[in-house]
Formats: sequence, structure tokens, C-alpha cells
Amino acid sequence: MKAINSLVITPFDVSKQDVYDTIIKALSEVGIDVYRPHELLTGDLIVNTITDAIRKADVIFVDISRQNPNVFYELGIAHALRKPTLLLMSSDANTNLPTDLQGFFYFVYNPKDLSNLSDYVKKSVKKYLHRKGA
Repeated sequence: MKAINSLVITPFDVSKQDVYDTIIKALSEVGIDVYRPHELLTGDLIVNTITDAIRKADVIFVDISRQNPNVFYELGIAHALRKPTLLLMSSDANTNLPTDLQGFFYFVYNPKDLSNLSDYVKKSVKKYLHRKGA
């Protein structure tokens, strides 16, 4: 069976580290490899590293809570490549999404209790694996 690769796109921000860690832990608990481009940067252009990671990922989790321009840029690449993306938003975030994203489903998580986020990630990946016959 081919390994399933995932990517987690969040702002590089200490305040989001717990969200990132929760997603990474949930993915590893269901046996999904996580590509971490920010840990692998070696001198290549960052955009090339991120684009390659998006291209290689089978499923991508994107936290759009802060409407970060870099996150939106990376989400745009993922959408252009027709990658399965799961959008995440904190319940305390501004919900006025850009028009182009308003029609997408996104999961709202409670930043004070990330267990719901962990459960969602695991369930989503299991559904994805089931659809892929993995």
C-alpha cells in the first residue's frame, strides 16, 4: 500500500503551534506521513519548497483562521492542482472570508479545546482513505 502524505498549512506563528501540533499528532495516530517543508528548507526558494510539498501531498489541511496571505497563496496553489483540501477555522476568528472562499465547507474548531479538531482530522483522513480504497 502506498503511503499517504499530508501537508498542514498554517501561519508560521507561535500562537498557532498548538493547532499545528494537534493536527500533526492526529495524523500520525492514523498512520499518515506529514510533510514538513519548514523543517527541510536548505537554501532553495521557500516558494519552491512549499509548492513541491503541495504537489506531493495527497491531502492538505489549511487553517484559514487568520486570513494570512501566505496561507491563502498556498491554498490557491493546492486548489489549482485540485488537491483535496480541508479548511479549518478557529471559532474565535473573523468569519468574513473572501468571496472566493465563502462557498467552501470549513470545519470550525474550539481553540480552547482542540480535541474536536483532533477528532475531525482523524475522521476526515479515514473517510479519505476509505474513498481511495486504502
